[in-house]
Amino acid sequence: MISVVHRPEPTQSAPAIRVFALVTLTWMLVGAPAGVAEADACAYASTGPDGTQAVAVAGSLTWPTPPPCSPP
Repeated sequence: MISVVHRPEPTQSAPAIRVFALVTLTWMLVGAPAGVAEADACAYASTGPDGTQAVAVAGSLTWPTPPPCSPP
């Protein structure tokens, strides 16, 4: 039978854990700093009876006007 059980020794990281917990709790209560979210990419995929279609757009949806083709 064990008559004497020693408790674990305190570690050096205990204050750091407490500070981290305090910062995390404060961050959760006050709110994470967030700006306005803006999407600049879009993707679409479809599989149907006509086959597979996939479209991906990155950046702006405005397309520049292509130059006119010269006659042959």
